[in-house]
Amino acid sequence: MKKKSINIILITLGPIISGYFLGLFLPIKYLQPNILNKGLDIKDLYIIIISIVGTIATLLAVIVALFKEEIRKIWDKADLSVCFRDTDVLFEVKDPATRDSEPKAIRYVTVIKIENKGGLVAKSCEIFLESLQYKVSSNLPFQDIPCEGEHLNWQNNSNNPISIPATGKAYVTIIEIISPNLQSVPNEQAVNVASKPKIKIGGIEQLNSGSENTVTWIAVFKIYSENSKPIEFPIEISWDHKWENRLSEMKQHIPIMKKDKSKKNGKN
Repeated sequence: MKKKSINIILITLGPIISGYFLGLFLPIKYLQPNILNKGLDIKDLYIIIISIVGTIATLLAVIVALFKEEIRKIWDKADLSVCFRDTDVLFEVKDPATRDSEPKAIRYVTVIKIENKGGLVAKSCEIFLESLQYKVSSNLPFQDIPCEGEHLNWQNNSNNPISIPATGKAYVTIIEIISPNLQSVPNEQAVNVASKPKIKIGGIEQLNSGSENTVTWIAVFKIYSENSKPIEFPIEISWDHKWENRLSEMKQHIPIMKKDKSKKNGKN
């Protein structure tokens, strides 16, 4: 790319510099046209107009040939956007064993949708949990949780990174809340010990999810692509560690919302 830019500069400036030095050594009178004092008829006017149009067309063709890719990228590019997939941010995954009786949730998930609204394929798309913070009380400051820097897995696609075609969509699960019925308790602790639900954010299980208090997390996810600008998706999660078997009741215990980018880092 650097070599191509140098060639373009040389092709553009070469004729200008050559013309400048030619003008220094070649007497201007040799180039002075012999103009006859004669009226301009319609035929001559047409010839002049055609010559000007032809010159401009040739110049434009040269510019397009030299800067074709750059010009194309102005209108035709990959353009990624991100949002929650579902109207209800929390999505219910039902236990198949309760299909014939009263349906119960076995887990809840939050899924985001990454959409390419541009005209080119978005290449080498990856999503990472960029940062994660939490606090147990509103009076305490946020604390950082180390992130491993591992990419998240795309739904229904084992490849990573992936390409997202123009107008295409891809989905990623960013939050998973697991039913206490799926948690195992060691035999020696089984007496008077109830299993508790767990939460995973960006694939990382939260060790403080057994707290009896409401915990607030701020998570920042970042989507990268080879030919599109990185985009961030900060969210805030608050959970009182209650579990309900139905979505209508569960979502009251764990509000999840997109956070303003300017306030994505917790300060209090």
